[in-house]
Amino acid sequence: MNPWARIHIIRNYEAGPNGKLSPYHLANYFSEAAAIHAEKLGWGIEHMQDDGETWVMTRFYATINRLPDAGEKVVVRTKPSGADRLQAYRDFDMTTTEGELLVLGTSAWVIIKLNVRRPVPTPQKIQELGAQFGDRWLKLPNQKLKLPSKAGVEFKFKVRRTDLDINNHVNNAVYMGWVTESVPENIYEKSELRELDVLFRAEAFYGDDVVSRTSAESDGYMHVLHREGDEKPMIISRSVWS
Repeated sequence: MNPWARIHIIRNYEAGPNGKLSPYHLANYFSEAAAIHAEKLGWGIEHMQDDGETWVMTRFYATINRLPDAGEKVVVRTKPSGADRLQAYRDFDMTTTEGELLVLGTSAWVIIKLNVRRPVPTPQKIQELGAQFGDRWLKLPNQKLKLPSKAGVEFKFKVRRTDLDINNHVNNAVYMGWVTESVPENIYEKSELRELDVLFRAEAFYGDDVVSRTSAESDGYMHVLHREGDEKPMIISRSVWS
């Protein structure tokens, strides 16, 4: 089977001050692609919610050659890339219409029961889907993401209604925007994001006060997001800039 693909033109409001697609909107492109393709394959969110279940992303990893400019035409593709008993995997890429690879990404997802917010086993039919789409484009890193080793830059956020998605929790793209918000200003302005690895450990809901903390490490920047007054991580992430 062929990957799902769609052509997009990067809108001005999707670009940051540097004129390039923001990490937040990059994540939105990939999430929307996943939702549309899952629906076409019979495993979309509406179908799942009818059964009291939904998809939740547990990890996201991307390598970035460059982020596209505002007004640039790009192709976004996605495909299932395998599954095991508890997780399903999905790959993404973003290219120019001439075939230049801009971003390569992969992700892990679980199905949860909405009434208890607990994972359920991956259906056999989903486990079999990945083989129909060929080899994986990218694998998740083997290394375990660790908490920042020292105190760093902190930002605080309050979850707004506009941060919520169809599952009534904070959308994964919003988390990625919060992660990059606490990157030092001189790095954000003068460097480009080259790699982003995000581990999702807990949900955030409307009204939560969230703290984003970043520290410089030997292999990039480590990030952690947690509720204010509760040190249990919701997100652990690593970003690389150059």
